[in-house]
Order: sequence, then C-alpha cells, then structure tokens
Amino acid sequence: MSKLFFILLVSFTCCFSASATDNLALQKSYTYSPKPNYPLCTDDSDSVQLTDGKSFGSKWTEKSTVGWRKPEPVVEVVIDLGQICSIEEVNIHTIGGGWATVEFPEFVAVLLSDTNSHFKFAGLASGRDFADIRSTNAGIPGIMIIENINASGRFVKLVARPNGINIFMDEILVLGKIHSTSQKSSLRKTSETFDTNEQLLARIEAACKNRRLYAITGKCHLCY
Repeated sequence: MSKLFFILLVSFTCCFSASATDNLALQKSYTYSPKPNYPLCTDDSDSVQLTDGKSFGSKWTEKSTVGWRKPEPVVEVVIDLGQICSIEEVNIHTIGGGWATVEFPEFVAVLLSDTNSHFKFAGLASGRDFADIRSTNAGIPGIMIIENINASGRFVKLVARPNGINIFMDEILVLGKIHSTSQKSSLRKTSETFDTNEQLLARIEAACKNRRLYAITGKCHLCY
C-alpha cells in the first residue's frame, strides 16, 4: 500500500541523504512528456533539475522549478536509474495550497520497469490528503511520498494528474539500494501492468468509481 505524508519545507534549499537508503535518482537522466511550458520557470535546465539533489520550494516564479501549464491529461516523468535497483520510496517535491490557482497534483502514480516498457504499478499518492492545506498569500511547498514500495526496477515512471491547470516540481527522490542480480526483490504479485497512461487512468477511474468511499477515505490505491 502507498501512503502520503505532508511535509512543510522549513528550508527552501537543501541536499538529500539517507542513512538506510540512497537517493538512486541523484544526477540520473530522465525524460518527460509533455515538455515543460510554464513561462516563468521553463529554461534549458529543466532536463536536469528534477534529479540534481536540490529543492528550492518548487516556486513557479523560480527557474529552479520545472512547471507545466494545462498538461492534458497528465505529466509523465521517466527516470533511468542506470541499473535494476531495489526501490523503497519515491518523494516528489511540489507546491500547492490554492494561491494563484496553484494546487497540489490530484495524484501521482509510480510505476516500475526493467526495460522501459510494460510498467508495473508500484504506488500512488492522493492529493486529497492536501485538501485542508490552504493559503491566501503564497504557495505552500510540500512532498508527496509513496513509501513501502519494496520492489525492483531500473526505470521509474511518475504519472501526475493536475488538480487545476498547473503542475510544479523541483526535485524527485527515489530511495532504495543498488543490488546484485542474486539480491533482486520481486514486484508484488498484486501489481498490475500498464502499457499506456490511458490504461492507467482508466484503471484509476474504475478504482475510484465509488465516489462516496473515495470521499470518505481520501485514498485511491490500486494495491488491494
């Protein structure tokens, strides 16, 4: 199961380290779709800023942020870890709170693959847990955390759906360990494979069809 914790960022500039796990995404290459297009923050460094080990609060007015305006239907980021790793947790540094119509993503799903195809679902963070986080004078930085993944893969795909018209990020961490072939962990048997984002979105919509239950729990997980 996935779990979302909300963390206010006390400091807007930080480097990341972990004693039990490593940030496997640090300085790793990634692709995105669509291309970032928010005018105040888009620059040539968007292709490296999400894994440079630095977070400055995901402010949409800062060039350190990667931003999308009207990314229909989702934003996709695929990080290549360079080799198959044991993955425990994914952190997405983002921003929301309602100021200037900027909201936290509706959800961020994480999928894993060894080959950059046939991605298997590994967890999901729901933006509904941010519903009470509101601001009238500034955006509020936060971290969406998908933990207890306990699965292996080389390619980590994030699929984020906007809650509104914008999505902003400035750092993605993939926490885990590099391991040998003999130490590979297996994806959960309940994981589902998705060849396209359209398949994933349809599955999430089906899982959330009972809107009453969704409103009560504030969760939308595909792992049962």
